[in-house]
Amino acid sequence: MQLFQNLDLLSVGIVISSIVILGITVLFSNVRSLTNRSFFFLALFAALWSGFNYFSYQPGAPEIILWLIKIALFFAVWFVYYFYRFAHVFPNETVENSKNTKRLFGVVTFTSLITLTPLVFMGISETSSTGQILKLENGFGIILFGVVIVYLLLLGFADIFKKMYDKDSVERKQSLPILVGALITFTLILIFNFIFPA
Repeated sequence: MQLFQNLDLLSVGIVISSIVILGITVLFSNVRSLTNRSFFFLALFAALWSGFNYFSYQPGAPEIILWLIKIALFFAVWFVYYFYRFAHVFPNETVENSKNTKRLFGVVTFTSLITLTPLVFMGISETSSTGQILKLENGFGIILFGVVIVYLLLLGFADIFKKMYDKDSVERKQSLPILVGALITFTLILIFNFIFPA
């Protein structure tokens, strides 16, 4: 059993390290590019979310695990925001920020902060004998969290589809791998973080 846990931790560590290295490599290939900076933050928050998400599934003190889940949700908001941001600005080096962009950033900041409060998870309803949390008591803030996550995902995918069909063939070819990668990523997240645990 310990061997499987060690292999599990090793695989997660390799994936997280690879994501961070990829993000840094892209960033330093052109630091001035808004697309590259957006991709770096996407990779960074994906790595942070993955790490805290992994440890939140491990046995331990329920109060600590609850905080790990909250922190994972905090990073999940920023992970999805920077997916949208990357999809929106790609492949441009600069994009003018509109009032809507600033408002959206404010909503994302607010949503990420309330994930750390009892407004999203009020407490623990049920734990296993090993200390794993089986059921949480949801607050009304979980609705805002869900709406913001879904909205950002829809915006991101809409931007990718728009670039695939509205622009020249070069940008269309660049957008296709991003679309495929994003679909695979979020499908796996849905399966392994929602369907399987449920």
